[in-house]
Amino acid sequence: MTHSLHRRGSVESLKNDFVIIARSSVDVNRKGCGPKFQRIRQILSEAGPVNAGMMETGENMARGGFTEKWLARTSDDTIIAATFSSKDKVRQVLSRLKQEDLGISITVSGLIDEVFGLARELGLKPHTVNLSLGVHGKTELLPPEEVLQVTTMCGHALAATALAAKLKEDIRAGRVSPQEAARQLAEPCVCGIFNMERAAALLRD
Repeated sequence: MTHSLHRRGSVESLKNDFVIIARSSVDVNRKGCGPKFQRIRQILSEAGPVNAGMMETGENMARGGFTEKWLARTSDDTIIAATFSSKDKVRQVLSRLKQEDLGISITVSGLIDEVFGLARELGLKPHTVNLSLGVHGKTELLPPEEVLQVTTMCGHALAATALAAKLKEDIRAGRVSPQEAARQLAEPCVCGIFNMERAAALLRD
């Protein structure tokens, strides 16, 4: 799931920024896996993500997702993503998923030392590793780094650069809070990997 790999920022800023994605394979385990996804949603919800969503329905926490109806859904065709700002919460989720052994593929994105550290702690062996090698080409055409640190948290490029710049000015002028600005930027990120807590901190700074 490479759309979660291109987040930018300092090591300190990225240390508490994790994305967990759950999905099945159409040729292997999709048929009848709806109840397993329902259980995964419950585990993620109980751990307290800062955002979460489902791409195929457009639901995310910025739009008021994680309702009882959302948690009760049992569709086989779902892809679930949740974002956490706490290593302890990720540890809790992975420990419970390992214990319940639901047979659904789980991807964890974050700083590689942090993710591998958690895997070693819990006795998990990563199956595959994807790394971002950065952005190449006419990088002078990119927005300022401080804006990219916010907008790249939506891996499908739905967090608009112009909106991020406008909201920064609105925060400076006292027209909007950093938390509300982060929520507005997260709304279009339907898969829920936009870290609203980190975005609020970046916008405030």
